Amino acid sequence: MHYLAMQYGYNAANHLDMYTGEHIYARFLEDFSMKYLFKARSMPDTDPNKKEFVAELFKTHYPAFLQSFESVLKGADCKFILGQRLTMYDFYLGGFFFNHVKNPLNPFAQQWAESKAPPKVEKYIKDFEEQMHEYL
Repeated sequence: MHYLAMQYGYNAANHLDMYTGEHIYARFLEDFSMKYLFKARSMPDTDPNKKEFVAELFKTHYPAFLQSFESVLKGADCKFILGQRLTMYDFYLGGFFFNHVKNPLNPFAQQWAESKAPPKVEKYIKDFEEQMHEYL
């Protein structure tokens, strides 16, 4: 992915931005997606623990990820994770919001709809949608 990002101008502008992008993406994968989201999606509906696990996912783990994500977003005037232009990290994380959170066919569509994102994250999602609307 880094090669393609470099070839087409979606790479981070400097090493600190690259660290920031890699850090939030790793936190998304390792602290949220792999531990909780994938598990919740793969649990059979007949599992007696699924309802409780999904409730905990949306009560605790998704809000924690949103707070973590909000903390790396630049100032209020920035549109994307690392500033004013899309980077490969926006494709990863912006893609998550549209493939899961805003997808009405997602098995957890009701829970995503009931979840409230912090203001900077809401702005990020809106800006990403405006930029990528013809592809979503």
